[in-house]
Amino acid sequence: STNLEIFLENLEDNVIIIVVTFDEASQKLSQHSKTLFFDLGSATIQNLKYRDVWVLVGQKGIKGFSPYEEVCLSAC
Repeated sequence: STNLEIFLENLEDNVIIIVVTFDEASQKLSQHSKTLFFDLGSATIQNLKYRDVWVLVGQKGIKGFSPYEEVCLSAC
């Protein structure tokens, strides 16, 4: 596990996190990391493309998806 995965796995219930990617995350995040972000409410992390910018306000234990998520395509 990476430090990121360990951090995400050890979040306590109801903790709110803010995530912002810069430059290239689509190929740098492992599938396990993406699954952990999905569990925190991300609806788009699995579809992140090369050099997209991704922002998420997520919560440990959230039911469904976060309304606070945005992907800016690499062309923006």
